[in-house]
Amino acid sequence: MTRRVERGVRDNLDISKLGLAVQLAHAAADAQEMYDALVDIATHRWGQGETIEWYLQSRADSTHSRQLFGRFERMAINPSAFLRIVRMIRDIDVRAVLPAIHVPTLVLQRLDDRITPPCHGRYLASHIAGARYFEQPGDHSLRFAQSGDSDALCTEIARFLASITPGGDPDRVLATIMYARPVDPGISGIVTTVTQAPGIGPPDH
Repeated sequence: MTRRVERGVRDNLDISKLGLAVQLAHAAADAQEMYDALVDIATHRWGQGETIEWYLQSRADSTHSRQLFGRFERMAINPSAFLRIVRMIRDIDVRAVLPAIHVPTLVLQRLDDRITPPCHGRYLASHIAGARYFEQPGDHSLRFAQSGDSDALCTEIARFLASITPGGDPDRVLATIMYARPVDPGISGIVTTVTQAPGIGPPDH
């Protein structure tokens, strides 16, 4: 089934014409419990598999699965970096740019997802023009085997790819321009980043 998806990407369209969404547009205020729990795990119990309660809760009662998650935590990222990612996710808010997306888009959503509940996927699908929404039972992460019906998921992706006909180049694009400059002119390699600017030149500050 995975080969069908890969073949659809290779044969049917330029991947730059495809938007595949499996995330959130905005970190909702009602997610505070999740953020607090993940921060506590990273601070006090990292490497023990505690994140399984959020990412793959259907296997949380399995000692073996929890051990595997502990290994995954230790090998994937250190706790301080994980904390930075959690804080970065809290700042995500791309709601304003969703109407500017004009590429074929498939939004994938798992019903039992504790990290990104269905309200997030439904929001994305309803605010991206022409987006297709696919919802199925299962835990959060599509990357973990047996966390849902993978065959049905791959079938939907293959069907989506097969339905796309290549179009012409758009007359508008969504782009971000980042300007960087040294913090200290005498020190190379240290730069600051700035937010999007309406013009292409460097900012006034």
